[in-house]
Amino acid sequence: AEVDLMNQEYQVKNAELLLVRAKNTLRNDKAVLSQTIQLDPSVTFILEEPSWPMTDLTGLSIDELYAIAAQRRSDLERARQNEKVAQFGYYAVKGGYFPSINAFASYGSAYNYVHPSEVIPNPQNRTFDQQFFSDNTVLTYGVSFNIPIHNAFQNRSNTVRNRMLYENAKIQTKGLENAVKTEVLLAYQNLQDAQASFDAAEAQVKAAEISYNLEKERYDLGISDIVTLMQVNQQYIRAQGDYASARYTLMFQNLLINYAVGT
Repeated sequence: AEVDLMNQEYQVKNAELLLVRAKNTLRNDKAVLSQTIQLDPSVTFILEEPSWPMTDLTGLSIDELYAIAAQRRSDLERARQNEKVAQFGYYAVKGGYFPSINAFASYGSAYNYVHPSEVIPNPQNRTFDQQFFSDNTVLTYGVSFNIPIHNAFQNRSNTVRNRMLYENAKIQTKGLENAVKTEVLLAYQNLQDAQASFDAAEAQVKAAEISYNLEKERYDLGISDIVTLMQVNQQYIRAQGDYASARYTLMFQNLLINYAVGT
């Protein structure tokens, strides 16, 4: 029918317009990507499909993910080491309250040489071995005992200051542990949602494909019109788009949960 022909021509022109817009979007996205990775924009490159299937973490419980993140997160390990540094610094300054014993010793020597002159034409210089190892040797040793009594409250102020730094470091470590758990929990929940959306989109595209094939067969047999076939075809294309979107969403959520656990 002529009306079906005109309808098909409209669908073709509309599809061509969507194709041109999609190509423009692709070029713009590739330009942004090349700028992000600091690549020469004049260099052409081909985008490849990411590896699939991905690392599956959905089988792990949230407590197991917490344990992995506690071992792998470098920022959490840095906070723990800073806490240890603050702790040892506090203990070191706290030792200023107690008496201290210091032992010291030093040994040295020297060599002197007198040059001939008009006043002393023939100076009597002893040899290097005689001066350096016998005549000019100096040995000093001793022990000192220090008892802190007043010291203008410096020990007390330093101890309080370092204790405050230690307590702040513990608070920062605890806060970062809670932040890591929050990140892992959110990533885990988003991954679960993405997995459910992907399963639903996969089932939807299979159902849409079966429906399109049946409707195409009905149209070929002449028991269905072109409008119904186009509607089913649009549903099939929309299902394919939703499936691709759900697939990449699942991939990125998988990357995010690997980042959250410190991989």
